[in-house]
Amino acid sequence: MIAKVTVTIIFIFIAIHGAEPLEKSDIYDPTAVNRFVQSLMKKVERNTYQLEVKTDDDTKSRILKDILSDAVEALEELNTISGDILEEYWFPNFQRVLKNLQEAEIMEEEIRRSFMPLVSSMQETWGIIDARAESLISLYKSNDTHHLAGLCPLLFGVTRFLEIDYQVQSIAIIYQNFIDNVLQGFSFESFWKSCGQKSSLREGLFKFFRKVMTSYLKEFVLYWFVNIANARCVDKNSPGMLGNLFGIYLNKFDKNLRITKNTIHFYQFTVYRCDADKFDKYNREWYYELEKMTQTIIVNEKDMTIPESCSHNCDLSSIKYQINHSDCKEFRDCQLMKGRLEVCKNYENYNSRRYQWFKDSEGVVYGNQSLECHQKESLESYYDGWKVRNCDYCMCTCIKKQEPGYHVYTAISFREQVSNTADNMVVVGVRFVRQGYMIHVQIKEDKLEPTKFNKYGPWKPLEDIGYDGSTEKFFLKNGNNTPLQLGLDYWHPKTMNLDDLVAPLGYAVTGVRFGLAEGSIELQIRVSPMDYVNRKILDDDKRTYWMSPEHKNQRFVNLIANRRF
Repeated sequence: MIAKVTVTIIFIFIAIHGAEPLEKSDIYDPTAVNRFVQSLMKKVERNTYQLEVKTDDDTKSRILKDILSDAVEALEELNTISGDILEEYWFPNFQRVLKNLQEAEIMEEEIRRSFMPLVSSMQETWGIIDARAESLISLYKSNDTHHLAGLCPLLFGVTRFLEIDYQVQSIAIIYQNFIDNVLQGFSFESFWKSCGQKSSLREGLFKFFRKVMTSYLKEFVLYWFVNIANARCVDKNSPGMLGNLFGIYLNKFDKNLRITKNTIHFYQFTVYRCDADKFDKYNREWYYELEKMTQTIIVNEKDMTIPESCSHNCDLSSIKYQINHSDCKEFRDCQLMKGRLEVCKNYENYNSRRYQWFKDSEGVVYGNQSLECHQKESLESYYDGWKVRNCDYCMCTCIKKQEPGYHVYTAISFREQVSNTADNMVVVGVRFVRQGYMIHVQIKEDKLEPTKFNKYGPWKPLEDIGYDGSTEKFFLKNGNNTPLQLGLDYWHPKTMNLDDLVAPLGYAVTGVRFGLAEGSIELQIRVSPMDYVNRKILDDDKRTYWMSPEHKNQRFVNLIANRRF
């Protein structure tokens, strides 16, 4: 029975005297912050803090050391929450985004945003708070805490700084003004750009809040404990005004958390289609083409059909069962070309285009005539006495048959490219590559961690794909030569949907692929739930899924209409 009582007493002692732990993610949880602050307030109720009458120096030193111990414990706990945040890659980019937003002139009102002075003011303030906190921690860890002569004057100096800051403008008020200006700047977002930025403004605000408000809580800890300690230095109990301090600090904290969340939700995504600033480090080419998939071809009218008729005038609907396909799997959009034609051919085996340029009988030039022509040819309508008809020429779009060779890329791969979610890897880079007579999407993966992404790191290897001319099918070079299925593994596209894709809140991009939707090629992403603060992918098959664009704004590139000569 005695043992049980002893355990109970120890448990109660720990419950009363143990500080409420504050994790990194708790800085975004007002309930957790409330518990943390309340646990600090309860320490004041300790009997060891109280002074009924004037006491001797040894007792006073012990009380001051207890107060300092509790303050240092709380400050070091807050240091673990924000100590590494400015060492991460995001802060310089966050400042550049704000600077761009600040420097954008608002044409109608001719005003400028005042972001950077407020950011500088907050940096200066949290620097002072951190310095005061570190001096208190250093004092506690030294032997000077045994001498009241050095401790009480130092505490008085800290109190003077905190009182001035509290009376004039705390870091929480500066932050509120900063957010107000950010929101005002967002209302004019059409006047500024963010090309080349590597950091999301949403991510920056999320982390900036953690840094600022952790400093704000340090300010509360300092103000709270130092005022109590100063009272003990002059043989008094804690001043009565501290009872109101709890509500004031928590109200400001709650307000800043609320306006930060609202701002992050308000600022969705502004995407500017900008050329990469260092494209040669990535693909080494500006763009890729589906080469020799669709080309303009000029065909003698009689060669369009097996019976060699010159009576169809390039009307495909009248000859659909008699077409002589030759090296074209399909003809489209044929037009009758009468009279004389001048054609400049390219060296086909070494060029993605069949023609450099050609000119019709009306003098209209198709292609670039400024370059020197090495294979010029004249074509002209003629009378065929055997058929008793004029034979002209047809200008058609040729859907070329797939064949191995240089400059032959007629298909887009649908093979999935996914990151290693078991190792908390996410997609941090996407590019298009040509391989195995196809165009593929390729990804770069990296840890979901608060470190700078290695943009020059390796790209995730693609599968090795080959083409069998006898079966006219692609296959995986995996030992079994597994055939790939048209429509499932690849496609010969006519149109491409270029709508934007954005992962939902709380999700990270863990895969990219091309897909087929209503006859069009579209880019699709795989998204997985994440714990952003603790940097973990929640590898849940039920909540990981592939998503397609919503097609709100139809922007299609017609790959057939943009045919190559």
